[in-house]
Amino acid sequence: MATMRIFKPFDVRREDHPIIEQGAQGIVYAFDQDIVLKQPYAYEVLADKETHHHAYLTLSGFIAREKELVLYDVLQSNPHPNIVRRLNTDQSDCLFLERVEPLKETWALARRTAVAGRAGS
Repeated sequence: MATMRIFKPFDVRREDHPIIEQGAQGIVYAFDQDIVLKQPYAYEVLADKETHHHAYLTLSGFIAREKELVLYDVLQSNPHPNIVRRLNTDQSDCLFLERVEPLKETWALARRTAVAGRAGS
């Protein structure tokens, strides 16, 4: 069986940019304190019957990224306070997004603050 080799737009070292999330369409890296980098998967496609599904996976990732880009373009004109913003760059093969606190952590902090506030009353 052939090995799946993933291509990335540019080299991201895990030591410098830890992985925040890894999903079906790509990987999200911590770029810095304020920015995350979302890279779609792109697989090596060979003229080999064993690896024909690599083309399907790569095309699926490309289509998902294009749909996501359209969504972020619409949100740029009509921003929503609860949806992250895409940062404008000349890089078209990945997304740079603002980094925010996950809702799970934000809600937990809000609950702790509310409980502490009631206890102090």
